[in-house]
Amino acid sequence: MNLRRIIVGEVRGAEVLPMLEAMSTGDGSLCTLHARSAQHGIDRIVTLCMSAGVQMTETFAYRLLAGSVDYVVHIELLDDDTGRHRFVSQVVEINGLGEGSRPTTTTVFGPGEDGRAVPMHHPEGLARLVRAGFDPGLLSQRAGTWAAWPLHTGDPR
Repeated sequence: MNLRRIIVGEVRGAEVLPMLEAMSTGDGSLCTLHARSAQHGIDRIVTLCMSAGVQMTETFAYRLLAGSVDYVVHIELLDDDTGRHRFVSQVVEINGLGEGSRPTTTTVFGPGEDGRAVPMHHPEGLARLVRAGFDPGLLSQRAGTWAAWPLHTGDPR
């Protein structure tokens, strides 16, 4: 049994602990979580760890997260008169522990003028992303990234 990829559905409670354990062992993993932003996602995971019914300090919860999660991707939902639009608004890289035992982060993609993610910084783990198939040319397209695909299409879907 060789687990290469691990996918966990929505995390809302004590299942966060086995999820973080699984994410720290495979070649790749993914889970979903509800939060207002990528940074809130980090804090939400720690809150879920601390409320999981085991004796865990905030410091240990942040350490567990920093050792298990590489990136947090936030997907925004815009619901307006032109329809519902889902799009990536942020991608935050977790770079290990920093001051106060909280993870240090790099905003790789952040919200642009229309809220959709645009390149902000090169990630520390760029080589690993390239090996997984990421095109590093996407990090050099600062302005006009979404010009060819306007957010408000008038399509009510």
